[in-house]
Amino acid sequence: MTVAARARTLTIAAAALTALLATPARADAQRAVSDFKAGRYLDAATEIQAVVDRDPGYAYGHFILGHCLLKMRRPAEAEGAFRRALAIDGGHPEFHLGLALALKAQANFRPAIQAASIGIALAHDPKDLLPLLVVRGFLWSAVGHWGDAARDLEAARQIRSDPAICLLLARAYVNIGAFAAAIPRLKDAEAGSPDDPTVQRLLAVSYLGAAAAEPDPARKKALYGEALSPARRLAGAQPDDPDAVHLDARATLGVGEAQLAVGLFLRVLSLDPRRCTAMVNLGRAYMSLGRWYETMGDLYLRQGMTEQAANAFRRADEIEPRDGSPGRAGSADMIPVRAPR
Repeated sequence: MTVAARARTLTIAAAALTALLATPARADAQRAVSDFKAGRYLDAATEIQAVVDRDPGYAYGHFILGHCLLKMRRPAEAEGAFRRALAIDGGHPEFHLGLALALKAQANFRPAIQAASIGIALAHDPKDLLPLLVVRGFLWSAVGHWGDAARDLEAARQIRSDPAICLLLARAYVNIGAFAAAIPRLKDAEAGSPDDPTVQRLLAVSYLGAAAAEPDPARKKALYGEALSPARRLAGAQPDDPDAVHLDARATLGVGEAQLAVGLFLRVLSLDPRRCTAMVNLGRAYMSLGRWYETMGDLYLRQGMTEQAANAFRRADEIEPRDGSPGRAGSADMIPVRAPR
């Protein structure tokens, strides 16, 4: 997932936290809350620090201070503020969310998951539960627990179907191989961000994955056809990205355009000569065209076995003589065969 997509996702939690900070504060904390909402985080931190210095037992003051410090990119100090708030009153789910965010900002993902889990157990209002589910889902994905991430993010989507939540959820589904489940969520994300390359990439991957698992030939080809649009959009926007071109090539081969697919697979290999999957798929494209010897010739050539490659291309030319057009990947007279020792 792109940095922009991650930022959009975490904005959900930030918006929810802004709502939480709308909770009535003591009169001496109101100015700090107002400054926080206006983005004056240093001023807010200074004001609320003075409040908690006068009254160290004011849990909500430590909570506000923690968020100010997070915004100022001082997560270790923010963690301390949230822990002080929790030591005074551990019954607020939003305090546990704040601690989870501070730990996440320090890449302490496991403790952050524990903090979010406590908050989830305490949350009864959907507005409290939503950001906790989103943050824990994000944290599960950070440690590779994609099934747990999908569970939390699906629960969050049931509360609020936001494009950013749908994108994170789809990514989790893709990583557990649930391609059919990912597709509708990616469509939701695409509606909110139609030009996002992450969405287009995941859509192509999901349709290709669903097509590979589909036993019905007609349905399989239809799924490859669905993959073609996002794959070509992505490859058109990122023509030097071998991953993007490979997705386009796979979809193209899947819909039966083998000749075009050959050119695309060769393009992938020109960008990444050691990509084994592209070599295999190039062979499949050649074989679907009945060009068996070219398949072997290309594979031999890429392994540095020039004599075997020359023999294979020579045999291909005997079966289907070249017309001088540049359609072939190679030919016998283009390969420098080593002289016998």
